[in-house]
Amino acid sequence: MILLTDVSLAFDGKTVFAHFSLTLSSEGITCISAPSGRGKTTLLRLLASLLRPDSGEISGLPAMPALMFQEDRLLPWLSALDNVAAVSGRAAAAKWLEAVELSDAAGLLPEELSGGMRRRVALARALCYPGDFLLLDEPFTGLDPALMERAAALVRGRGLPAVIVTHSADEAALLGGRAVEI
Repeated sequence: MILLTDVSLAFDGKTVFAHFSLTLSSEGITCISAPSGRGKTTLLRLLASLLRPDSGEISGLPAMPALMFQEDRLLPWLSALDNVAAVSGRAAAAKWLEAVELSDAAGLLPEELSGGMRRRVALARALCYPGDFLLLDEPFTGLDPALMERAAALVRGRGLPAVIVTHSADEAALLGGRAVEI
C-alpha cells in the first residue's frame, strides 16, 4: 500500500494539499480524477519523489517508478527512437514504438511529429522504462478514441501497478482500474 498521511504542501503561499491523507493500492491500476487545479499532477510528483511534502508522511513508494509527465518532455535533438532508447536499449525502444504504432516515425524529430504522435512516443518511453510502477499523467491526450483504446490495452498489458491521472471517465473505464477522486 502507498500511504499519504496528513500531507501538506504549498507553493508560493498557495496551498495544494492541507492535511491530505490517501491510501492507494500498490497493485493493479488506480485512476485519479479531480477538477483542474486540485493537485493531480502534484500528487504524481509526490509519488515519484520529485517533490517532498512540507509536512506529513508518504510511505510504500515504489522503488523505480516510470513517470510520464503531463508534458511530453521529449528531447528535441533526438529522434523518436532515440527518445525512447534513452531509457533502454534500441531494440526495446523499437518494440515499443511499434506497439504505439510509430515504427514509420522512428527517425523523426519531435518537431516533425503531431501532438498525438509525441504523446505516443512519451508513452512508449514510460512503458519501455525498466521500472516497477507506472505513474502516468494524462497519457492519452490528443489520441482519437480507437487509438486511445489500443494505448490503454498496452498500459494494462504491461502488467505493472499504476497510478494514472485522467480527466476522463472514459479513459478510466478503458484502463479498468479503481477510480479515486481527490
